[in-house]
Amino acid sequence: VWALLLVGLAFLAQMPVRWRWAGIGAGLLLALVAMLVSWLLQLPWLALVGETLSGVTTSGGEVSRVDAALAYIDGLFGQNNWHLLWPLLVACVIWRRDVLRGQREAALLALLVAGGLAALFGLFVFTPAAKWAASETATNRLVLHWVPLAISLLALLLRDVPWPARTPPASPR
Repeated sequence: VWALLLVGLAFLAQMPVRWRWAGIGAGLLLALVAMLVSWLLQLPWLALVGETLSGVTTSGGEVSRVDAALAYIDGLFGQNNWHLLWPLLVACVIWRRDVLRGQREAALLALLVAGGLAALFGLFVFTPAAKWAASETATNRLVLHWVPLAISLLALLLRDVPWPARTPPASPR
């Protein structure tokens, strides 16, 4: 999944600006055609995807999508185990949104981090992995994969901030 995010982002980054929306539309159209052909030919992979996305009933019982989503969000923002990393990242992205518009590297890294967290959200909310989100153990472990990229994004966003100068300590007389 992470490789698919990187490949998709690499294609998006290499595509000329005037062709980006056309390329995104062509990719979505290609995916739709592949799904339609799979449905018409009754290919087994589409049935497997349908079964997986049909609900979040687990062997331990029913876990609602709302509970799974709330557990995922609590894992990012409600618990104290991330030392305020994710709220800090959201605040910094809002504060330094002009950097995201002006620096291609920061914007691409922000898309990668957002895409990864969205993929995890989809995993934990729309599949039987919802039971893992409810326990909050697996969510914390999988989100941990994205911490180095989040720190790198923070560094890119904050590298040009004019921090106040520190005055040197007075020399003793």
